Amino acid sequence: MKKFDEIIAEDLLTPDLLKIFRLSANWEKIMGEFIGKNSIPIKLSNNQLIIAVVDNIWMNEFSFMKAEFLERLHSYGYKFVSDIKFVVKLKPKMENKPSNPVEITDQMIEKAKNLSSVIKDQSLRERFEKAFLSYLSTLKEHSL
Repeated sequence: MKKFDEIIAEDLLTPDLLKIFRLSANWEKIMGEFIGKNSIPIKLSNNQLIIAVVDNIWMNEFSFMKAEFLERLHSYGYKFVSDIKFVVKLKPKMENKPSNPVEITDQMIEKAKNLSSVIKDQSLRERFEKAFLSYLSTLKEHSL
């Protein structure tokens, strides 16, 4: 029996979109973490792969690495890619972690529980508390 996402992928995506979908899902594995964090495949047209990068510096750098990109793609079975074009379209990925996270205190936990007490659904209440505490940990000072 086919999985839901396989059915959707087969029925709604064109062959090129399906290839991009699969390539994007494996991009960091194929290209490595460094390249994967600064680029992503966004379009396939006439076997030319369009890759979005974060800025002109990366576009220039990756242009010199075009042969290496093609070699890696071909080694993972993406032999249909015959050319690559780099375009500046990405925003740099930011770390979600604060540089100096604040320690969660009992007072913060109590505040989260008080705020969430009006939420009837237990699962939703727990997720709210977790999100609220995560938010508080990113703040430098708290005024509870």
